[in-house]
Amino acid sequence: MTYSFTQGNRFAAALFILVLLVPSAYCREDDWFYDEGKKDKLLFLHTLVNYELNPHWWFVWDENLLRESALKFSFGSVEIHDLLINARLMMNEKIADGTYFQADMDWYRSHWVNREKKNLYLGLEQNVVSGLGFFVQFNPYFNKEYIDARLGVVYADEDRRRYIRLAAQWDDFLWQEKNPQKGEYTNSPLALFWQFRQNIGKVWFFSEGYWGSEYGKQFNNIEKEPLLSAEKGRNAEITVRIYYGDRERLPLYLTAYHYRFFTSQTYRNAPDSKSYDNRITTVGLEYKYYFSDDFSLRVGARYVWQASIAKGAVEFDYGRRELMPSLFAEYHINDKNSIELAVMESFYDWQSNSGNETYKFAEKGNIEKVKLGWDIRLTPNTRVQISLSHVFSIWGFGGGNIQYLMYF
Repeated sequence: MTYSFTQGNRFAAALFILVLLVPSAYCREDDWFYDEGKKDKLLFLHTLVNYELNPHWWFVWDENLLRESALKFSFGSVEIHDLLINARLMMNEKIADGTYFQADMDWYRSHWVNREKKNLYLGLEQNVVSGLGFFVQFNPYFNKEYIDARLGVVYADEDRRRYIRLAAQWDDFLWQEKNPQKGEYTNSPLALFWQFRQNIGKVWFFSEGYWGSEYGKQFNNIEKEPLLSAEKGRNAEITVRIYYGDRERLPLYLTAYHYRFFTSQTYRNAPDSKSYDNRITTVGLEYKYYFSDDFSLRVGARYVWQASIAKGAVEFDYGRRELMPSLFAEYHINDKNSIELAVMESFYDWQSNSGNETYKFAEKGNIEKVKLGWDIRLTPNTRVQISLSHVFSIWGFGGGNIQYLMYF
């Protein structure tokens, strides 16, 4: 494969970012975020509206997921001490006819995600006949017992813009042989992983996610594990994006997302035992009206359902409903520069029932936010947005966000 000087620089930059982020992927989060962000009025308005990628950016990302190497990220100020981290690097390098080296680095951190997501899947994809093939990937960790594996089948059309990938995902597949506590599986952490993109005329469908069965572990060796006697858990993450239009104009955009995190730990000292189950579902709809080639308006809304239940050492039953309408105005100054002005609001309603006054609270209300963004098209395949935002009810500077998308 031959690279121009510019392409080579992009590849080197992406590889540098990959090397920079990989060491942090070797850590396993074990903290329990029972009440993280539960009272935050801007919890979802930041991450799902203000710092969310433009639907057109998502369309390009989905389109190039298997046909190009691509990098995207969004970093935004959430609180005085906290930063949203949303970064992903996809590499699809053809190393022989029908053979691709693939890397999928995914790093996400926000209050509503109970464990920081740091994955780096590396592997190969091999075409067998007419776009039908298989792929194998591994997600390495410094602690060998946490290495993950995927084995699946893939079908892609000739230019790889339409595809379907299905894989069996086995998390921590070496855990029973390598864990220092001498624990054993009662149920292995198996999941179905998928990536899908297809269209019917001008309607484009994309979905990605994984859905796993409940895993179980037991610890019978008291000398190696004196405290924990059993553990179980389950994880799921499902993303759906539907577009109407073409690559240049997308008047309608629908998105849906479901998050599930469940974990339970049983200790030999029963009062220390605890479990936590968190489910979040969000649905969003946007309509974009093009007044001209240079000026357009996006009007939309997102709705969030959240239910969290904690039992054991900490107990509460938390529910949240939130509606977030938004209006985005986009003006193209020229081929390389655009200005975006947005107004968004959250109508939130949350309630937490608990025998402990610390975890017993309820509140409903609304909060507004504005955004001013500058979108720069650095090259035909590279763009960046830098923005400032402010919350009306909070004195002082609100925060900033930088978004970046590149494919090569």
